Amino acid sequence: MSYGQMTTRRARRLLWGAALLLVPLPYFVMVHGHVPVVRMGLLGCITIAYAGAVDGSGVAWPMAALLWAHALTYGVLLWGAAALLARFVPARARSPFVWFAVGSGAFLALYFEIYHTPFAAESARSNWLGLFQ
Repeated sequence: MSYGQMTTRRARRLLWGAALLLVPLPYFVMVHGHVPVVRMGLLGCITIAYAGAVDGSGVAWPMAALLWAHALTYGVLLWGAAALLARFVPARARSPFVWFAVGSGAFLALYFEIYHTPFAAESARSNWLGLFQ
């Protein structure tokens, strides 16, 4: 491998990390929305903390289980997609492809309201910065 070429492992990890942070995916827990996997995991953790703070009965534990099921399922599927992309992009084009994909995804997530977040404090439509309010 020459200087400047990206390994398949690094490409897979970068694509997977960017997908976990940026790609809006649907979830269905009492309401539906389109958020990244990281947001689903965060909502699952908050729901677990809430269920532990109260008596634990009601819908908090099933909601947390659904959120974590969504997050884990999407995480595995995104890992597979990142592995396929990293493997089948030619070695010479891998580095520019990965950086273009990550950069354009970050640009879209930061500047356009591509997320639908029904549990947000401000607005149901938001960009990546408004996602964690």
